[in-house]
Amino acid sequence: MPSKHEKPRELRIGRWAAVGHDLKSRGATYAECDPKVLLDAVYAVTNFGDAITFGLTSDGGAFYVGVLSGGEVTRFYLDSLERLEDTLQGLVAAVND
Repeated sequence: MPSKHEKPRELRIGRWAAVGHDLKSRGATYAECDPKVLLDAVYAVTNFGDAITFGLTSDGGAFYVGVLSGGEVTRFYLDSLERLEDTLQGLVAAVND
């Protein structure tokens, strides 16, 4: 049974169908991010015992990265690929310090 905050499955599926296949036209895209930088961040954060999520802002113009640690989410909104990669590398460095 879905939680009271979860949208019905049909609405979630409809949202993805509405996006279409041309994500580049929306602005930000993870497709251009260095895969090693993404993977290193996932490994570092999850091996530290925390969780990491990725997304885009609702207008598709900026990247979103969230780190869940101890029940609190630290949110990063990044307006360029360079800032995204710098932030992900910063997460890796923070874990390795």
